[in-house]
Amino acid sequence: MSASREKRIRAELRGQEPQKKTAAQIGGAVRKRLGVMLIVVLALCLVALLLYGQGLPQRYITAVTVEGQNLSAVELGYYYLKNSWDFLNQYGELFVMYYGLDPYRPLAEQEYDEGMSWAEYLMNIAMNSVKDTVLFSNLAAEEGITLTEWDVERIDKAMEDIALYASVSSQSVNKYLSNIYGRGMNAEILRKCVERERLAARYEIHHRDSFTFSDADIQEHYEQNAQLFDMVDYRMLALSKTLGDEEYEAAIEAGDDPEAIVDTPIGEMTAENKMAYDSCALLAGEPGLTAETFNELAAGYAPEYFKDAYDEDPDYSLYEDSAYHESALMDWLFDAARVSGDIEVIDNGDSFVTALFIGRTRHTGDTVTARRILAAPDADTDAAWNEADMRAGNLLRPMEGGIDENAFARKADDESDDYAAPGPGGLYKEISRGEFQSDEIDEWLFDAARKHGDVAMFRGYDGYSILFYAGPGRQEWMVNVETTLRDEAYNAFRGEKVLLSGNPERKAIGMRMVASL
Repeated sequence: MSASREKRIRAELRGQEPQKKTAAQIGGAVRKRLGVMLIVVLALCLVALLLYGQGLPQRYITAVTVEGQNLSAVELGYYYLKNSWDFLNQYGELFVMYYGLDPYRPLAEQEYDEGMSWAEYLMNIAMNSVKDTVLFSNLAAEEGITLTEWDVERIDKAMEDIALYASVSSQSVNKYLSNIYGRGMNAEILRKCVERERLAARYEIHHRDSFTFSDADIQEHYEQNAQLFDMVDYRMLALSKTLGDEEYEAAIEAGDDPEAIVDTPIGEMTAENKMAYDSCALLAGEPGLTAETFNELAAGYAPEYFKDAYDEDPDYSLYEDSAYHESALMDWLFDAARVSGDIEVIDNGDSFVTALFIGRTRHTGDTVTARRILAAPDADTDAAWNEADMRAGNLLRPMEGGIDENAFARKADDESDDYAAPGPGGLYKEISRGEFQSDEIDEWLFDAARKHGDVAMFRGYDGYSILFYAGPGRQEWMVNVETTLRDEAYNAFRGEKVLLSGNPERKAIGMRMVASL
């Protein structure tokens, strides 16, 4: 090969070698790639924020697994908020007073107990509720127990009401629900949660009602546990064992020692305690002490600040229809040997009591079965009450010539605002006086002349009630005993199911997305 050709080939090969890049060129490329990556990350973050704001992660990320079911953050939030509201509505004032709970501060920032916030405490309550709800709804599905037509109608009506509320507040249904239950809640998920709850309740109702008891069973249980179902009437003067500050200081100034140990007919006690005991014993020893004279005589031994009450009210010392609870006084009153007129001085813990036994009875009152259609006003205004009155009147008018009970029940399912009715068709089975908080209704329901099929309308505290008289029931004590037997049997059945179930498994990421109070 000639030298010139070799030189030419080497030159061509050198032209094909990669060119080395400068540091500036390399830095520019890296910055360009980083810029692209940053834009992508920011875009993804923006999308994530938008999705989070719309509640999509809360709908699809699991917060807890229960009995093989995955519940999303928004589903758990529904049960958590609902249970928390129920708890705080029932016990809130008590906990505000005694535990310093501030309902206007985030619960996660307030300590319930050492190492546990209020939010954690209420979440534990919600977890137990979720566990039971999922467990029993699953068992219902396995056993072929389904929602009744009445259940579905009630849920449909509740969803219609929500749509109405949303419309009035100029919001979409999903926006309205998100404001209540947190991001991600929508009508579909809410209905799923409500149906799960109702199905679990339907399972419990089905099995609780499956336990039946004969009259002999009821009588036997009553005789063995009479004090749990009976009531007593008695008169009583109770005096605190502890003197007030002024009385205590007066005793000291008089040279007495309230803490000195002294003898009494019922054993040793302090002189301070003996003052209360002596007054009770003197009253008990009054020769003319009877149920009729008790109040007047007790006034002479009562503390000064109570004397006027005894003088103004002849029944100030009278206690009627008192149920049993654990105490020395109740043990004495419910003793099977007790007879009318018995008198005793009783050490009842913080006080000494002079008690006079009048009598012991059981709930022999009658019960009735009725059905109700309620037309409730939308607001506490004259216009709303007038509208409810008109609606109830329109419903009543076709019934005045008579109506079949099944037809009335169907009308109740379709038209009644009574969401608290114990049974479908507006059914109230074997109820006692006072169920509807109206003397007028009680007088009508328990009238001896009442007959099956009678219908009447009344105004009550919650709206206008159209009542259908379905018939008499058993005496109250029989209903109460049977209810106790059924509760005991079902609680044992229920306990076994819960014991065999697993505990909820919390998922950290989903739990952080659950709505909070």
